[in-house]
Amino acid sequence: MDRKELRALLKAGEKRLLEKKWEDALQSADNVLAAEPANTRALLLRGNALGGLARYDAAFVIVDEILAIDPGNLDFWDLKFRCLRSQRRRQEWFDATLAALEANPGNVSLIVHHGYAFLGLKKPQEALEVSEKALKIDRRSSGAWSLRGHALRLLGKKQEAEHASGMAMKLSRRRPLVISVLKKARRLFSGPPEYSR
Repeated sequence: MDRKELRALLKAGEKRLLEKKWEDALQSADNVLAAEPANTRALLLRGNALGGLARYDAAFVIVDEILAIDPGNLDFWDLKFRCLRSQRRRQEWFDATLAALEANPGNVSLIVHHGYAFLGLKKPQEALEVSEKALKIDRRSSGAWSLRGHALRLLGKKQEAEHASGMAMKLSRRRPLVISVLKKARRLFSGPPEYSR
């Protein structure tokens, strides 16, 4: 296979991944890896497909191999976090965020993951402190504002949580999706509508 065919195969596999067609994505990754065993994009595709199939142990093998070579690869850290979170291995998720931050200090995305790991351990006050650290580095991080909103909500500070969530929505690149999710959440949690006569 030439480079053009490999790129097309990877693109098709990534599309299948977005469609949650895990087996098809896995097949595309395997076809590319047969031609180029060290292709990190194909390895990431394979790891994500395995995670989608809930074959986490196989995904961890790929992730750990890449992170041993390249501890700065944020895509593989993200995959590891998602697999650990899916398995509800909260303490391991937390420990992985510490290892990622050690390899990539000051990375706002990893700091936010670390905060969410605190939330997974039911420690909203620590998550709030982590969100403040992330916001000191980047005030325009929608992830940090979102983390702050979740932590504040769990701490019972509803108005501050709404402000933080609003900032996250304002800064998010996926704003239309966030707006629709927030509207649905408000409808669910506000109770039945009141009618006046």
